[in-house]
Amino acid sequence: MAIKAGFETGVLEKVKKTFQKMTVGVDDAPAFDYLVTMNLPPCAARRDAAYARAVEILRRQDLFSLSEEERSQLYASALRLLSITVDSTKQILHSSPGNGKGGGYTGPFLQYLTLILDTVHAASSLVKHELILYQEEKGLADFLGSEISSQFRSEEEIFNESEMNVYHCVIELINIAEPAIARYQEHRKKLFSKSDLERYNKALAEFQLLYSKDSVEGAKKS
Repeated sequence: MAIKAGFETGVLEKVKKTFQKMTVGVDDAPAFDYLVTMNLPPCAARRDAAYARAVEILRRQDLFSLSEEERSQLYASALRLLSITVDSTKQILHSSPGNGKGGGYTGPFLQYLTLILDTVHAASSLVKHELILYQEEKGLADFLGSEISSQFRSEEEIFNESEMNVYHCVIELINIAEPAIARYQEHRKKLFSKSDLERYNKALAEFQLLYSKDSVEGAKKS
């Protein structure tokens, strides 16, 4: 579909430009003032663990074999984790010395996170529409007449196809972003002192354990 192609091309081009910005001036990023930014290592660990877990959830291979309700729960888990990632990134940005330069470096990553969060939210909204159509079909059919059932089935197919298109766009965004995010995270870790790197690694392990429990209990793998 032309609309689908235009949507995906526009979004993906925006992401490519964002990550071009992320790779420019990495070596010139300002060093942290550790007296001011004592909480940056655990905050960065929280961000990295939450993002990694969100990606793991979204890359689930059997997603479209799940029911609409189970997919809705899965998207909700991913959105919670992405929101944590966004909030942590904002805290890092605001804690960085010389907010202007720091913002210029962190900004593109935050732009990407906002984009992926909004795109996952779009997929979540579409599956919620599918749920509403399914749950309300009988009541509306009783009120509007049996002819509405065929219309509902047609609209449910449209929403399902749209959800799949948006979801595939999410995965493409994640795949495109992966190398740049890895470079970004490694560079930030190199700015830590030895003690702060130890604090980061310890906090990362704790957050990874915590977020490993953030899954969809109702969506068991078959």
